[in-house]
Amino acid sequence: MKRVIHIDKSGFKRVYAIRDNDDPSKAHQGIPIGPPDLRVLDWDEIVKELNNALVDSGVITIEDLNINNSGITAALTSIVRKRIINLYKEFHKE
Repeated sequence: MKRVIHIDKSGFKRVYAIRDNDDPSKAHQGIPIGPPDLRVLDWDEIVKELNNALVDSGVITIEDLNINNSGITAALTSIVRKRIINLYKEFHKE
């Protein structure tokens, strides 16, 4: 088996496993390896949590970013990372 990258109509890249002798143009018919489809995440909830985390971290203005640039990284990491990890776990259960 080999891994092949396929770009769908929307421009999303996915990796599929196909037999070594299969034509790479048929990758989308192979076994999906990943990444999982991030569009299934509740982005409205993520945006709300990110907004609130930025406020709680004191990152309100551009000047705040210059003082507390790690605040935005921490907010993004804490909110999005756990959801993506859970999504990968669910994807690989199937």
